[in-house]
Amino acid sequence: MKKVLLTVICLTIVLFWANALQADAIDGVFQFFKAGVAPTIDGLMDEVWKSASTERMIKVCVDDAAGPDNYNDMYATVRAMWDAENIYLFFQATDDQILTTLGNRYENDSFEFYFDGDESHGTSYDNYDDIQIRVMWTDTEITDFTARTDNAYDPAGSAVGLSEWEYPELTSGDAPKGWNCEVKLPLGPLNIEGEAGSHFYFETQLNENDGAGSRENTLRWRGYSNSGWNNPSVFGEAQLSEYVASPVLQILKASAAPTIDGELDAAWIAPQIDMSTYVVRDGATVPSGFAELDDSTDFYMSFRAMWDDDNLYVFVNVIDENIFCDTTSSAVWEQDGVEICIDGDNSKSATSGTDDKQYRWIYGKKAVAGGAADGGTWAWKATDDGYNFELKLPKADLLFVPEDEHRIGLEVQINDNDGHTPARDNMARWWGDDNAAWSKPELWGTAVLVEAPRAFAIDGQEVVKARRFELSQNYPNPFNASTSISYTIEKAGLVKLTVFDLVGKEVAKLVNEVKNPGDYKVTFDGSNLSTGIYFYRLETGSNVATQKMMLLK
Repeated sequence: MKKVLLTVICLTIVLFWANALQADAIDGVFQFFKAGVAPTIDGLMDEVWKSASTERMIKVCVDDAAGPDNYNDMYATVRAMWDAENIYLFFQATDDQILTTLGNRYENDSFEFYFDGDESHGTSYDNYDDIQIRVMWTDTEITDFTARTDNAYDPAGSAVGLSEWEYPELTSGDAPKGWNCEVKLPLGPLNIEGEAGSHFYFETQLNENDGAGSRENTLRWRGYSNSGWNNPSVFGEAQLSEYVASPVLQILKASAAPTIDGELDAAWIAPQIDMSTYVVRDGATVPSGFAELDDSTDFYMSFRAMWDDDNLYVFVNVIDENIFCDTTSSAVWEQDGVEICIDGDNSKSATSGTDDKQYRWIYGKKAVAGGAADGGTWAWKATDDGYNFELKLPKADLLFVPEDEHRIGLEVQINDNDGHTPARDNMARWWGDDNAAWSKPELWGTAVLVEAPRAFAIDGQEVVKARRFELSQNYPNPFNASTSISYTIEKAGLVKLTVFDLVGKEVAKLVNEVKNPGDYKVTFDGSNLSTGIYFYRLETGSNVATQKMMLLK
């Protein structure tokens, strides 16, 4: 019976984490990761942003007949984080021509973001907390919020940072360029409570103009509707997540081993981490070059990673409209495929050593030439817009022992070839944009194996301490007729919070569900009970705690 119960609990834990951290894949909820360190608001992508939750803005609302020309003309992503005081957003737009000269601000190149803090989700703004904010390329502070006077919004404490970027490595006149927009928004005016689990509605929009007399196109995260400026019901759902983004990527310990079949099953409790950069070689040696990414379906990558005592697991999702592999070529790195680089002791050396390894697979099979041939298990699966790659690397092939708080150097790279020989078209990476990274561990990012979410800094100092199991004294106490009970969970698991009277009779069950690590608060309503002493007990795993409280009427 104990084995059956344990199995049920473990399965429940797995399902919870899958829903909590995979929500982007399951129900379209934008998970804002918790900021382990606050970013500098300057329009530059700090290292912490590379581990932040990311959504692509690919819903096109066409204002003109033609629509965007290609990827270089109009494309965007948005990254999001939060802490106890602020929400942070980082927008990155590809735009070959930035225009800011028209009288109507929304007709110019700009980002807009929308919030509905109380989740009213009405068809018109509620004069309370439905907010539209716009930042143009020339803005240095937030001054443009909503087109209506019926919404009070205080921008005090907010900040804006902008930067322009391009890929000078390409010789083509169509080399991609664009701009970044980074913002800090205090939570108070947005009516969003700064704690994990807070829900709200949210939308983003990129306005684009290449020189026309009016706005040409818009891109959004959630929907195609052009009515977000006056209709919050078209916003998408968002949530503040307990998962911590930090300059060191945390790799969660698996609750159960995933089936290696290319399917994202419930065992994958790890959150999705998106690519941060494309990698470009000299334009003369790339036949098609980065400059000819067709659109949002051409090439993109995200991945997840987990570990247990015996293995490292990696799941990669690739968006690729044209998969090409010349299996007869010895230049396996030029084919569509996956590369993973691991520095077992995170020494960050200038050249590869005995504990540094580059693994490479080309689509559909393992590549031996030019990549490590090891005993791992992997699977490919074609999808509607590209493919999945799922991997299990056993401890014997890792050159390190998987254990809590062990740090490794890490890079994940995807190679893309749309049918050109001999050279690949493009590369996408999680961490860095230097094409020499394949042989230089000093250019890889840092990851840490953890049993529960927390944040780490690059220098080794832990930013957010690991949580511990704790049941706090209720407040107020004594109370009449309701009181708040706070508690902290160290590890994901089934949580029970129950109230008993003096003789041990259960009078209320406040919590009976699987929860992820974090701080929680519940309200106990004793209006139907008599004056007296009561006990409340918290149970999760092998941890049990009891507190006493007094109801006075």
